[in-house]
Amino acid sequence: MKTVIVAVAGMSIRFNQDMAEPVLKGIYTEGDVRKTLLYSILRKCKGFDRVVLVGGYQYEKLVEYVSACKEDFPFQIQMVYNSNYQEFGTGYTLKLGLEQCLQDNSSEITLIEGDLFFDEASLDDVKRSTRSVATYNNKTIYSNKAVIAYINEAHELKYKFSTNHGSVEIAEPFLAIYNSGQIWKFADTDVVKQLVSDSPETMWQGTNLKFIEEYFHQISEEERELLPLKTWENCNTKADYLKYEEQL
Repeated sequence: MKTVIVAVAGMSIRFNQDMAEPVLKGIYTEGDVRKTLLYSILRKCKGFDRVVLVGGYQYEKLVEYVSACKEDFPFQIQMVYNSNYQEFGTGYTLKLGLEQCLQDNSSEITLIEGDLFFDEASLDDVKRSTRSVATYNNKTIYSNKAVIAYINEAHELKYKFSTNHGSVEIAEPFLAIYNSGQIWKFADTDVVKQLVSDSPETMWQGTNLKFIEEYFHQISEEERELLPLKTWENCNTKADYLKYEEQL
């Protein structure tokens, strides 16, 4: 079973700075219920067997939205509630999603952040790969926006991200640096199972990058692939959403 985790538990803080009333940005629309970031992601997930949707903030509205549109999609949607969405970061959301995937005996797991706009052809490339995948995009790397991926001298894949959207320091030599596309595929579910079972709770209390980095450390360089996303935007603000609304 090939499963996608879509992470939509966050509180949409930067998005809501432009809103009169707080919203869950993944299901925000200017009118057409199919012009949302979440719907755009889901319609590109054909070819997968299941989507695990991990929510938290405004969860009841998320459930209502998914119930209204789930018949549009040729796969099962499994809803999971993260009750710690305010206390912990994206790491705990990922943990809950991975646990659901392992319970369902998923053969491979793809993680997609729920506030992304990207082209379907690039996700198809991720689906077709037989290896574990880390994606990147062609945007300029700004420390207050980007999740930075880089390859160090030991050919390890590592990540840097400023949780307060400030500056970032990479304190080691690197061979290559990328703006992460924030879509990953974990093809070795035995490694996923081992990490979920053995990792301390502190692994899950920050960003999901702790797990992601550790997963890629556990597999060989030959078992991973870095793939580009041709069209990509992290829709942090309403202006970002409106820029791509007609393409959703």
